[in-house]
Amino acid sequence: MSTSSKLLVAAIDFGTTYSGYAFSFKHEYETDPLKVCSNNWAAGSRSLVSLKTPTCVLFDKDKVFDSFGYEAEDKYSELAEEEEHQEWYFFRRFKMSLFNKEKRLSEDVKIKSTDGKEMTADHVDMYREFETKKRAITGDTKGKVTIKIPISLVEMFEEDTDEDIKDSIENTKFSGKINWVGDKCRITAEIFKGLFEAASNNIVAHVTDLLKKHEISNTNNIIMVGGFSESPILQHIIKQAFPHMRVIIPPEAGLAVLKGAVLFGHKPATISSRVAKFTYGVATTMNFNPNIHPPEKKKKYGNQIKCIDIFSKHVEKGQQLKVNEAQSENTYNPVEDEQTSMCFQVYTSTELNPAYVTDEGCEKIGEMEVAMPDTSGGRNRSVMCEMIFGGTELEVKATIKRNGQVTKAKFNFLGSPGKSSS
Repeated sequence: MSTSSKLLVAAIDFGTTYSGYAFSFKHEYETDPLKVCSNNWAAGSRSLVSLKTPTCVLFDKDKVFDSFGYEAEDKYSELAEEEEHQEWYFFRRFKMSLFNKEKRLSEDVKIKSTDGKEMTADHVDMYREFETKKRAITGDTKGKVTIKIPISLVEMFEEDTDEDIKDSIENTKFSGKINWVGDKCRITAEIFKGLFEAASNNIVAHVTDLLKKHEISNTNNIIMVGGFSESPILQHIIKQAFPHMRVIIPPEAGLAVLKGAVLFGHKPATISSRVAKFTYGVATTMNFNPNIHPPEKKKKYGNQIKCIDIFSKHVEKGQQLKVNEAQSENTYNPVEDEQTSMCFQVYTSTELNPAYVTDEGCEKIGEMEVAMPDTSGGRNRSVMCEMIFGGTELEVKATIKRNGQVTKAKFNFLGSPGKSSS
């Protein structure tokens, strides 16, 4: 689709903890490309205004969508307070549950809803109070940070332990560092900053490893984008860890990825090439060689003995990919004379040269199907297959060599395997 035909471009950031969206109209993009609109989300129970909203969703007793984000949190907490939540379905921070390695994503995948005990109004308030303080503290903050704690938490603690919460704190290593005054918890700035330590250390280690790579050895700038990049503490840590680098933090860094996606939607040609994160290929077969192939890969097709699960590589990890250009041209043939279609199972691998699609590090990402209704050529019907990385998708072009007919290859990410190819 050309840029001129797009009246509106919208982008959605479906995050692990927070989500948001942004958009711009064609006429706005043409006059000011950086004029990208986003939503300001307000948390009802706290004076908290955010450019993103929590990744949580609420369904009613009939499993019909009710609300999302802060609105879902508030409504479910109200239902829980009235003990009317039992038949409702509230899902919170569920994104990573969809990436369960042991259970492939399908229309039948189930995830567990949140217990109402975890989502009372006090519970929600405490989360939002912490979120507000988290945004305010900087690397130079000294003294103590005050956080309002619901009185119900204190009551719950004292009922369960038969101990006074102040006395309990005094008997821990946090004595003198954390004080309880009424419904407020006062934490030294150093302890509060320590809450960011694990995540910050991992980021610093990862960036350090990246800078050791030859491809980016001449890099002088670090651009911080994404929600966590707005944290003054993380900004302070990055600047200290890489004093020789110029650290750039754009305005509204949390929306930089979203806005970039909108700009990309208006003009995909902005990105001319990418670097392959994985090795890409398809599952295929070849003539079985007992000197090379393991016996468990042996399979008979009519009078043919084939080795199955061969990883036929199209793109290698680390390879520079020119957008909208075919990366390789691999040829395949059907394994049966009367086969009317070929279904290619598409895989990624973390290795450079995987041998089989069952090797460690290989993962099936979908399928592509090529229609071959004319069976007169039997198994001598070659199909040239090309992988094209364009936009945000992996496209496949299949050409039947005997007649030059180009057929459309479709990805079916939620389907089941079909017939093979060789």
